[in-house]
Amino acid sequence: MMKIPKVLGVCGPSGSGKTTLVNSLSKLSPLNIVVIPQDNFYYDLSSLGSELLRQYNFDSTEAVDFDRIAKLVSQLLDGEKVYLPEYDFISKRSRVTERPLSEADLIVVEGTMIFQDETLSNFFDIKVFLDVEEDVCFIRRLLRDTRDRGYSVQQVCDYYMKFVKPQNMAYSTIKKDVDLCIRETDKRDQTEVLLTLVKKLFL
Repeated sequence: MMKIPKVLGVCGPSGSGKTTLVNSLSKLSPLNIVVIPQDNFYYDLSSLGSELLRQYNFDSTEAVDFDRIAKLVSQLLDGEKVYLPEYDFISKRSRVTERPLSEADLIVVEGTMIFQDETLSNFFDIKVFLDVEEDVCFIRRLLRDTRDRGYSVQQVCDYYMKFVKPQNMAYSTIKKDVDLCIRETDKRDQTEVLLTLVKKLFL
């Protein structure tokens, strides 16, 4: 009889350290963990011109194919072979990888808006939110977007004020309905806290 995987959702503002935390969990946990990043599921916008792209809100739930994420999670729970898409933030192109995801003990979905989609949210056995000061998140995003995604400092600042800051307002409601809220000021090791929570899932 196939053992059904557990599903963990890790949410938080852009720049809150979700990917770093999930990577640490994957390295330290003995479980077979499959990670599904929200960032891989943006719609392909490679056909849009530069002017339209400057006005496009990537921090809206409408920018992400949440139906596709939910379907992929469902397929993994059923033991099916699935392929994770990749998204190029410079060309805005989406493509499917040729390497299938392996069977998992734990499926981890991480992203900024994963708790705002009801269908996807219903899959989570545990919901974790990273509560980090907005100025820290902004600095991390500024460094990432200028280094890795081809944006200028001015473009990052303009986009942040127009689209990211309003999205951050929604987190005050979202973090009330999670199983664990990890705050930046918490003196405990974040990965150890998460490892302990995950272990309880498999007791």
